[in-house]
Amino acid sequence: HEARVSVHRAYDAAFRHLLLGKGGGAQAVARTYPFVVAHASARFQELSGAAREAAELLEAAATGADADKSSAEEIAGAARVVRKVQGLEQARLQLVAMHHLEQSQMQTLGGGDQENAGRLRQQLGSTAESIEELVSELKYAIAELVELGS
Repeated sequence: HEARVSVHRAYDAAFRHLLLGKGGGAQAVARTYPFVVAHASARFQELSGAAREAAELLEAAATGADADKSSAEEIAGAARVVRKVQGLEQARLQLVAMHHLEQSQMQTLGGGDQENAGRLRQQLGSTAESIEELVSELKYAIAELVELGS
Protein backbone atom coordinates (compact mmCIF):
# COMPACT_ATOMS: atom_id res chain seq x y z
CA HIS A 1 0.00 0.00 0.00
CA GLU A 2 2.81 2.41 0.88
CA ALA A 3 4.46 1.75 -2.48
CA ARG A 4 1.23 2.57 -4.30
CA VAL A 5 0.83 5.81 -2.32
CA SER A 6 4.42 6.70 -3.20
CA VAL A 7 3.79 6.11 -6.92
CA HIS A 8 0.62 8.22 -6.78
CA ARG A 9 2.54 11.06 -5.14
CA ALA A 10 5.33 10.89 -7.71
CA TYR A 11 2.83 10.73 -10.58
CA ASP A 12 0.94 13.76 -9.31
CA ALA A 13 4.15 15.68 -8.57
CA ALA A 14 5.46 14.99 -12.08
CA PHE A 15 2.21 16.27 -13.58
CA ARG A 16 2.28 19.41 -11.45
CA HIS A 17 5.89 20.05 -12.41
CA LEU A 18 5.04 19.70 -16.10
CA LEU A 19 2.08 22.00 -15.74
CA LEU A 20 3.41 24.63 -13.37
CA GLY A 21 7.18 24.22 -13.07
CA LYS A 22 9.86 26.21 -14.83
CA GLY A 23 9.47 25.58 -18.55
CA GLY A 24 6.12 23.94 -17.89
CA GLY A 25 2.78 24.55 -19.49
CA ALA A 26 0.71 23.23 -22.36
CA GLN A 27 3.66 22.15 -24.51
CA ALA A 28 5.47 20.46 -21.64
CA VAL A 29 2.31 18.56 -20.70
CA ALA A 30 1.60 17.60 -24.32
CA ARG A 31 5.17 16.40 -24.94
CA THR A 32 6.02 14.71 -21.68
CA TYR A 33 2.83 13.68 -19.86
CA PRO A 34 2.38 10.51 -21.99
CA PHE A 35 5.88 9.44 -20.87
CA VAL A 36 4.96 10.08 -17.22
CA VAL A 37 1.70 8.14 -17.62
CA ALA A 38 3.52 5.21 -19.23
CA HIS A 39 6.01 4.94 -16.37
CA ALA A 40 3.37 5.35 -13.66
CA SER A 41 1.14 2.80 -15.40
CA ALA A 42 3.97 0.27 -15.60
CA ARG A 43 4.67 0.65 -11.88
CA PHE A 44 0.96 0.40 -11.02
CA GLN A 45 0.70 -2.76 -13.12
CA GLU A 46 3.57 -4.31 -11.15
CA LEU A 47 1.87 -3.43 -7.87
CA SER A 48 -1.49 -4.69 -9.13
CA GLY A 49 0.10 -7.98 -10.16
CA ALA A 50 1.52 -8.42 -6.67
CA ALA A 51 -1.88 -7.62 -5.11
CA ARG A 52 -3.66 -10.09 -7.41
CA GLU A 53 -1.10 -12.74 -6.53
CA ALA A 54 -1.61 -12.08 -2.81
CA ALA A 55 -5.39 -12.38 -3.22
CA GLU A 56 -5.00 -15.64 -5.14
CA LEU A 57 -2.70 -17.07 -2.45
CA LEU A 58 -5.18 -16.08 0.25
CA GLU A 59 -8.06 -17.64 -1.69
CA ALA A 60 -6.09 -20.85 -2.12
CA ALA A 61 -5.22 -20.90 1.57
CA ALA A 62 -8.88 -20.37 2.49
CA THR A 63 -9.90 -23.44 0.53
CA GLY A 64 -6.88 -25.51 1.57
CA ALA A 65 -7.18 -28.64 3.65
CA ASP A 66 -5.14 -27.14 6.48
CA ALA A 67 -7.55 -24.28 7.18
CA ASP A 68 -10.18 -24.78 9.86
CA LYS A 69 -13.55 -23.09 9.35
CA SER A 70 -12.73 -20.00 11.43
CA SER A 71 -9.36 -19.49 9.77
CA ALA A 72 -10.81 -20.13 6.31
CA GLU A 73 -13.43 -17.42 6.83
CA GLU A 74 -10.80 -14.92 8.03
CA ILE A 75 -8.49 -15.76 5.12
CA ALA A 76 -11.31 -15.50 2.56
CA GLY A 77 -12.32 -12.19 4.09
CA ALA A 78 -8.78 -10.88 3.75
CA ALA A 79 -8.74 -11.94 0.08
CA ARG A 80 -12.01 -10.05 -0.52
CA VAL A 81 -10.55 -6.93 1.07
CA VAL A 82 -7.43 -7.15 -1.13
CA ARG A 83 -9.67 -7.39 -4.21
CA LYS A 84 -11.78 -4.42 -3.03
CA VAL A 85 -8.66 -2.33 -2.52
CA GLN A 86 -7.54 -3.34 -6.01
CA GLY A 87 -10.83 -2.16 -7.53
CA LEU A 88 -10.72 1.13 -5.66
CA GLU A 89 -7.11 1.70 -6.69
CA GLN A 90 -8.09 1.27 -10.34
CA ALA A 91 -10.93 3.75 -9.90
CA ARG A 92 -8.58 6.16 -8.15
CA LEU A 93 -6.09 6.02 -11.01
CA GLN A 94 -8.84 6.90 -13.50
CA LEU A 95 -9.98 9.77 -11.29
CA VAL A 96 -6.41 11.08 -11.07
CA ALA A 97 -6.09 11.04 -14.87
CA MET A 98 -9.43 12.87 -15.26
CA HIS A 99 -8.39 15.40 -12.62
CA HIS A 100 -5.06 15.97 -14.38
CA LEU A 101 -6.91 16.58 -17.65
CA GLU A 102 -9.26 19.06 -15.99
CA GLN A 103 -6.38 20.88 -14.30
CA SER A 104 -4.46 21.01 -17.56
CA GLN A 105 -7.41 22.50 -19.40
CA MET A 106 -7.99 25.08 -16.68
CA GLN A 107 -4.32 26.10 -16.53
CA THR A 108 -3.31 26.04 -20.17
CA LEU A 109 -6.46 26.78 -22.12
CA GLY A 110 -8.21 29.01 -19.65
CA GLY A 111 -11.05 26.54 -19.96
CA GLY A 112 -11.96 23.55 -17.94
CA ASP A 113 -14.69 23.27 -15.42
CA GLN A 114 -13.97 24.41 -11.85
CA GLU A 115 -17.06 22.62 -10.60
CA ASN A 116 -16.03 19.35 -12.24
CA ALA A 117 -12.48 19.72 -10.89
CA GLY A 118 -13.96 20.15 -7.42
CA ARG A 119 -16.13 17.07 -7.84
CA LEU A 120 -13.15 15.06 -8.99
CA ARG A 121 -11.09 16.25 -6.00
CA GLN A 122 -13.95 15.23 -3.70
CA GLN A 123 -14.20 11.80 -5.36
CA LEU A 124 -10.44 11.35 -5.06
CA GLY A 125 -10.59 12.17 -1.36
CA SER A 126 -13.51 9.82 -0.80
CA THR A 127 -11.80 7.02 -2.72
CA ALA A 128 -8.53 7.51 -0.81
CA GLU A 129 -10.45 7.40 2.47
CA SER A 130 -12.21 4.17 1.45
CA ILE A 131 -8.87 2.64 0.51
CA GLU A 132 -7.36 3.62 3.86
CA GLU A 133 -10.33 2.09 5.70
CA LEU A 134 -9.94 -1.16 3.77
CA VAL A 135 -6.19 -1.24 4.41
CA SER A 136 -6.90 -0.83 8.13
CA GLU A 137 -9.44 -3.64 7.90
CA LEU A 138 -6.83 -5.80 6.16
CA LYS A 139 -4.25 -5.08 8.88
CA TYR A 140 -6.82 -6.11 11.49
CA ALA A 141 -7.60 -9.31 9.55
CA ILE A 142 -3.90 -10.14 9.37
CA ALA A 143 -3.56 -9.64 13.13
CA GLU A 144 -6.55 -11.95 13.65
CA LEU A 145 -4.99 -14.59 11.41
CA VAL A 146 -1.69 -14.39 13.26
CA GLU A 147 -3.57 -14.78 16.53
CA LEU A 148 -5.50 -17.79 15.20
CA GLY A 149 -2.26 -19.37 14.03
CA SER A 150 -0.61 -19.03 17.44
